[in-house]
Amino acid sequence: MSQGPEPDPARLEAARSSVQTFLVRKKRLATGLFVLAGFCECVFGVGMLVFMDWHDRFHWFLLCGFLTVYFPLVVMAWRNAVKMDHLYYRLVDELRYGGRGGQ
Repeated sequence: MSQGPEPDPARLEAARSSVQTFLVRKKRLATGLFVLAGFCECVFGVGMLVFMDWHDRFHWFLLCGFLTVYFPLVVMAWRNAVKMDHLYYRLVDELRYGGRGGQ
């Protein structure tokens, strides 16, 4: 079997550190955006409850529609974003020189 060219360990370490730096920045940005989105959701939900006409059945219909459609959609989108981040971090952690190959 012929041996391929040997990679430069310094370049590999530089690539790993740049990826780790990128992941740290991405995680900070994602956390900040998540907090901002949560704050906006809370303001919108409280505003909806404050300005709702509690005697109007149409407003109750809008509230029920909001609770049964919008909140599960937000939770599902958040879950998918978290799962994608976890899979990305796992992929980066498993990509090492001389890894397990096809196992």
